[in-house]
Amino acid sequence: ATEVAVSDVLVPEGASDTEVRLLREVVQCTAADYAVILGTSSLRAGYVPVPRLGPILTWRPLADASAPPQLRDLDLSLGDVELF
Repeated sequence: ATEVAVSDVLVPEGASDTEVRLLREVVQCTAADYAVILGTSSLRAGYVPVPRLGPILTWRPLADASAPPQLRDLDLSLGDVELF
């Protein structure tokens, strides 16, 4: 299978129709069998959430012993996770 990974989608704020169009075009233009995206995705573009599947984020405090941030506060994209 051929996978395409969407790391980030950069569109002006409020341009959700443009985001949906671009996300759909990714699969069409690449002839990929499927596409993956991490973070907020658009159901209108055909991307569906898959709970409890994917990378496991591990937190290790280096100099600050405070509690780790909530995952929803990090707003990670696939590019952030693939970096590690």
